[in-house]
Amino acid sequence: MKIRLFTDPHIGLNRASHTTPASRLKLKEKLYTTVQEAIDVDCPVICLGDLFDTFDTDNTSLLAGIDTYKKCALTLFGNHDLSNRVDLLSSIEVADYLENGEDTFRHSAKESWASCKAIDGLEFWFVDHKLTQDVFEGALDHALDHAKLGDVLLLHSNYDSPFATQESTLNLTRDKAETLLTKFSYIFMGHEHASKEDFDGRLILLGNTHPTGFSDISDKFVWDIEIEADKITSIQKQIIWSADEGHLVVDWTDLSELESIGSKVEFLEVKGVADQQHMPLIASQVAALWNLSPNLLMVRNNVTATGGISLVEVTEHTRCQSVPERISTELAGTKLQPLWNNYLEAL
Repeated sequence: MKIRLFTDPHIGLNRASHTTPASRLKLKEKLYTTVQEAIDVDCPVICLGDLFDTFDTDNTSLLAGIDTYKKCALTLFGNHDLSNRVDLLSSIEVADYLENGEDTFRHSAKESWASCKAIDGLEFWFVDHKLTQDVFEGALDHALDHAKLGDVLLLHSNYDSPFATQESTLNLTRDKAETLLTKFSYIFMGHEHASKEDFDGRLILLGNTHPTGFSDISDKFVWDIEIEADKITSIQKQIIWSADEGHLVVDWTDLSELESIGSKVEFLEVKGVADQQHMPLIASQVAALWNLSPNLLMVRNNVTATGGISLVEVTEHTRCQSVPERISTELAGTKLQPLWNNYLEAL
């Protein structure tokens, strides 16, 4: 018996950077159609989280997500799917209610409990997104204490990340993973968009199904596991998006000779170093690249001006803050900080 695994389709994604209004819509549609083609198989399918790009999506994306949810035997709730406000009902919770009603089999984001579901005789323990790292750690311990030897663990979090320092940014350390693998036969993970493996393939980060931007360009896969006698006997990954075919990098000095691109190219990037005086012409040439193919989803000008910085450094590395984040920054270290923190917790 086969079960297909995938993760992070981010249905409803709306990217403003490096897109046009038309290509923005095409990207949203491509994310949906890619995952629909991937799960059009005659076997159970599991999604490891971030079915939606935002916890409260538009109606069209909500319907698309509900349709996908119904086709899956199990869907984890990822960090993009859930709000950190426990009083808000998210789009994925609407999809779950429509599918299961009151007969739910999972625990809330504020509880240190793991959930379990048997599929084709194999028990899958899973941990939806949790509000804090402490709650997440408690859920991992709950799974470890209650699972049988040989069960499978499904997670949606960072893995062995030195950057996951915020309380609400969940992270599975390598040491913890090693402990979990004394009980679980395999750990499959969503959240990180690049695929990779550890512990001789017993821990697998699936990677997302289609790039959401230039930051996660890489080959994309779905993963098929074969089960016999309640055990995984083989794991095969099937490529569903090729970085070599879908991503093209061009030096700005070659723009004048670029007359066509492959029909599979969706992300086009212009690089190089140029004098300041050439930058207006380069910007015009980059804008004209949209005419080369109707299949382009993003075009990025990453040319660095002599003595300056690249445009991508401005657009991608300049951090925007929400109003609450800005207030927290301004009040850090002051007498008002505890009051402000209490107010945020009340929200």
